[in-house]
Amino acid sequence: MIRFIELYVDLFKGVGFKYWAYRFYHGLKKRTGILQYQFPIQAFEPSDISKDFTIAPWGTFGNIHLDHTKIENNRETVTQRFTDVNNGHIQFFDGDVLKFTGENRWTTNAKTGKVYDNKIHWANLNDFASEEDIKYIWEPARFNYLYAVLQYDQCFGTDNSACIWQEICSFIDHAEMNAGPHYMSSQEIAIRFINWTIFLDIYKHSSSLTTEVYQKITGSIHTQAIHIFKYLDFSKNLVRNNHVLSEAAGLYIIGTFFPQFPDSEKFRKVGWSLFEKEINYQIAGDGSYLQYSMNYHRMVIRLFSLMLRVGKVNGHHFQQETIQKGLTTLEFVNAFIDEKSGTVANYGNNDGTSLFPFTDTPYNDYRTCIATFSIALGANNPYPQLIEDAQWFGFDIESGSKTEIPKQDLYHFNEGGYYIFNEQYSKTFIRCGDHPFRPSQADNLHIDIIYNGMNIMRDAGTYQYNSTPEVTAFFMGTKGHNTVSIDGLDQMLKGPRFVWHFWTRKKYAELTKSTDTITFKGEISAFRQTGRWINHRREVVKNMSSQTWVITDTILDKQKHIMTQFWHPHPDFFSMFEIKAVDAKGEIIQPEITEALYSPTYGIAENCTQIAFHTGGNTITTVIQLLQ
Repeated sequence: MIRFIELYVDLFKGVGFKYWAYRFYHGLKKRTGILQYQFPIQAFEPSDISKDFTIAPWGTFGNIHLDHTKIENNRETVTQRFTDVNNGHIQFFDGDVLKFTGENRWTTNAKTGKVYDNKIHWANLNDFASEEDIKYIWEPARFNYLYAVLQYDQCFGTDNSACIWQEICSFIDHAEMNAGPHYMSSQEIAIRFINWTIFLDIYKHSSSLTTEVYQKITGSIHTQAIHIFKYLDFSKNLVRNNHVLSEAAGLYIIGTFFPQFPDSEKFRKVGWSLFEKEINYQIAGDGSYLQYSMNYHRMVIRLFSLMLRVGKVNGHHFQQETIQKGLTTLEFVNAFIDEKSGTVANYGNNDGTSLFPFTDTPYNDYRTCIATFSIALGANNPYPQLIEDAQWFGFDIESGSKTEIPKQDLYHFNEGGYYIFNEQYSKTFIRCGDHPFRPSQADNLHIDIIYNGMNIMRDAGTYQYNSTPEVTAFFMGTKGHNTVSIDGLDQMLKGPRFVWHFWTRKKYAELTKSTDTITFKGEISAFRQTGRWINHRREVVKNMSSQTWVITDTILDKQKHIMTQFWHPHPDFFSMFEIKAVDAKGEIIQPEITEALYSPTYGIAENCTQIAFHTGGNTITTVIQLLQ
């Protein structure tokens, strides 16, 4: 009982009284049926607004003119993706291409075949009730796969919008409001109807967009927007992260594009002010993001770009403080990008999100996202060759003076706890930070190394939020990262679902450069589940005249432990590099090489190699060196 109280006192301190009070209140409404009463199951009714596209917002997207070379280069890829969609094969999370056909496709997990009941109220469903992953139901209903149609029509000068309306109307016909899994997450609803609105805008003059189709889609959009507005307090209190930003953006978009709705002005004002408020809350002063995730950070940037574009067309402008947050977070994400490959460390939760995929940019290439965001903010575009996505958004590529976004050798993001050093051929990233917000993975003092465009030492990734306990424990736990464990323990104590107890604490961190070396020194407090805080100190020394990293880990505790240092190398690592380790006495530690998993994107788990060095002492010094 004492242990139970200690755990929940710790968790209470982490998330605060307001969170727990609202969670109890919301659970009570759910159990008593009040929530189900407030959000009744209902059929969608067509709107009565006219198909009138003369109002100011329309024409926001699709102002794009690709040159002939670009079209020729894309022809084969674009055709294949369009053909796949027409044949009922769609890509999930930029990974698996799965069959998506049949009467029940909107409620069938395309990977496992499980069918969800679309007659049960969403409040009576549990998205994590088993190892079944609800995201395979939600992903198609975002309608990202239909961007393949936009790309094809742009490439070949055709109009296949009838395919888009057919898919949207099929969803409307098979998913009553508040019935089934598609209304469990307001974020999913918002992403869905933002995409629908973009399609309506781009194909506004198409003969396939009849008044009947238009009114059917807009009627559904309005009903779903009302749901988000009524349920907004849930996200503001319990999922105050990318979820509430998505919902705020959704309300603003609907309130702006459809002024005919009776509540549009309310949607627009609430959406705009809430989005701005949350940007200033969720993004730290150094540009880092509260979810400790590169993928979620990109998601925020895409939503921010969308709001800047639609806001500009309609005369709405963020305060300078908000724009400055945008510029700061632009610099933060750009610092992580490897200029050769465009990739970033696969760090933090990665749920496979890639919003508004106007182009065929590879999933883990962040340059296009940064190019568009820099143009949206009036900053200098660090990737001037990548403007197609910004053109789809309708941005004026050449207008105005530009704010420079510098590229540095060393980055100290002290508030977020991220440290990066860049050299001609390599990029090294180390995480050493506190957790003012709830952590998702036990990965403090993780190190990522990119050499010549290849992520030679990498984060294992995420895979799925709902899998077997063993697989989930690996990807979320310390073992899935390039850091240290003691006695087989995670740095923090795992609780239910996304909960961790005893969040790790940063003691100090510094990054310095001398004539010949770049040195990182940092220390954290962790492993509180042992009954006391135990400190882990890490020093990384990079030799600037060679591709050599010396990593020294020390556990500061009077008691003896089995100390384990984990490494997750790229498959080509051993043909290019060697790795050796010694203990505190300078004696060689033989590596334990085992099979592990690597997840490049959500839902994909590839077999790979894991290296572990064990010692009964308190120090491991490891040398990673390029073979001559």
